Amino acid sequence: MIHSKEIRPQAGFGDLEFNSSIDYTVQKLGQPDHIEVLETMDDESSMAYIFDNQNLIAFFEGSDSLLLTILETKDPQVTLYGKKIFEMDESAIRKLMKLNGFEELDTEMLTWGGQRLSFEDANMDFYFEDDKLTAINWGYHF
Repeated sequence: MIHSKEIRPQAGFGDLEFNSSIDYTVQKLGQPDHIEVLETMDDESSMAYIFDNQNLIAFFEGSDSLLLTILETKDPQVTLYGKKIFEMDESAIRKLMKLNGFEELDTEMLTWGGQRLSFEDANMDFYFEDDKLTAINWGYHF
């Protein structure tokens, strides 16, 4: 079980580290509710382990063994740098990330009407709908 719901940019989630095996991740998070095999354009395999009750998706990639590379959450209880991130607006998130050394910013209006705020140097995406944070996606910085 994860001991903390702290998002750790480029590192992991709580005490779960990126580059962990599927077995170790399942040991920390429990059995997923769904598993999806994802299409890739190269020789690598990619899978998504979906944990509905935790509002979390763990993505695994690799050519030989699959390792944890990306996490996505919609859990309103998660924290980032000790702050309940889903309670913050876009401006506050920008300030928090800058305060913690991340400034490579990119924004995009999405076809479904939402907005993506990306910090390339943190490998993090924040998704907004009607100016409200709806999801966070972060990964291992290769």
